Amino acid sequence: FKRKVYGFGVRSGRGRGLSSRQIAVGKKVSIAPSSSPDVPRIDAVVTRSDELEFVVVPDVPLSSAAGKLWNVRYRFGAATWEFNVLTIACGDAGLVLNHSDNITFVNRRRFLRVGVRKPALVAHFPMVKSDFEGGPTAPQFVRGTVTELSGPGLRIESEIEVNRGGRLLVVFELEEGKFMQDIGEVRGYRDSDGEHSIGVELIGLNEAGFDELVRATNNLAISCAIEESQNEEESSLVAGQQSG
Repeated sequence: FKRKVYGFGVRSGRGRGLSSRQIAVGKKVSIAPSSSPDVPRIDAVVTRSDELEFVVVPDVPLSSAAGKLWNVRYRFGAATWEFNVLTIACGDAGLVLNHSDNITFVNRRRFLRVGVRKPALVAHFPMVKSDFEGGPTAPQFVRGTVTELSGPGLRIESEIEVNRGGRLLVVFELEEGKFMQDIGEVRGYRDSDGEHSIGVELIGLNEAGFDELVRATNNLAISCAIEESQNEEESSLVAGQQSG
């Protein structure tokens, strides 16, 4: 069968791996003066982006002196990204802004939680190290089990040693023939019967991978709800027959 792999979309090693450089041309953002980020915001479209700067065209004309600080918000998957940038130039082509690698989150969405049992492989990240001869070594994968899905959040049981804030490379089969691989940041962990129960948030998913993960989580939640409802109906029917 044809295998499809989603994720592994980390494009920057700085900070948490997120950067305004990841916002594609054509995407919509909203902007407001950084001194008053909660005033009515102005919608804008990204029309150009390179390694040094990006350009947005606001829905309404505005002027901005070089050096003015703007607060930018971009809705992506699980959250709205928020960051501050400086004006480089402003003209007929739009507002030219510098990039930011300091991304924070606002208005985080809640996701359904679904219990699962999916075999997984996990390895510490960064995973490429030099051996004694100077060559790269292969990632040291450890077996684990994904026991809970919650959008980009996973709970994984594994013997791998972790620290809060550390990163893991996670690979697991989301559905038959569909594999998810991404970088996960450890949000917490606890010991249970010699294994670590690790809370992980996938932080490098591209949009296709994120959408697929949410879709699969929702489908599993619906299937579980239907199964529970059917089991309750069957139990009620059996109880009624026994009492009759």
